[in-house]
Amino acid sequence: MKKMVVAALLAAGASSVNAGIFDGQTLRFEYYYPDQGTLYAPVLPELPPDNGDYLVSAAVEIGNLASNVGTLDLQSDGFTATFIGSGTFGSAAFNGFAIMDVMNAIPAFASFAITSNSGLDTDPALGFDGNNLYVNWAGMPFHAGSLVFAVTAVPEPESYALLLAGVGLLAFAARRRRRKS
Repeated sequence: MKKMVVAALLAAGASSVNAGIFDGQTLRFEYYYPDQGTLYAPVLPELPPDNGDYLVSAAVEIGNLASNVGTLDLQSDGFTATFIGSGTFGSAAFNGFAIMDVMNAIPAFASFAITSNSGLDTDPALGFDGNNLYVNWAGMPFHAGSLVFAVTAVPEPESYALLLAGVGLLAFAARRRRRKS
C-alpha cells in the first residue's frame, strides 16, 4: 500500500513538473516600431497588431502579428510566428515584438532560441530578461513560412525537491535490495 501511495505522489508531482512553462498562463503581446519604446501604429488603421493579453491555449492567440503579415501561436514551451505572404520589415532601431509575463507567475526565463526558421533568410535578433522575450526582425525580408521559438525557465525549487526525493527513494530501494541479498 505504501508503495502505491508513494508512486501516486511522485506521478502527481512529475506531471506538474512536466507541464509547459506557458500552459494556462496569461502573456502580453506588444508590437514595437520604430524603437522598443513605441507601440506600433500601422499606416492602415484597420490592420493594427493584436496587442494585448492572451491566455495560452490550443488556439492561435494572435491573428494579426503586424499589418497582416502573419500569426503568432503561443505554445506550452515557446511560440510559432507564421508568415502568410512576403515582404520586408521596415528598417529601424527595433521592428518586432515583446512577449511578457503579465502576472509574474512564470519562473524567470533562462533561455530563448529559434529551433526552426523557414520564414526569414536569417535569424532575427533575440533578447530576454526575467519576464520578457524580445524578437527584432528590423529590415529583414520575410516569406511564407514560420519561425519556431523555444523558451526555458529557471526551475522552481519544488522541481529540485522532487528530483532529490526521487533519487533518495531510488537509493533507499537499492540499499534494501543489497541487504536482502
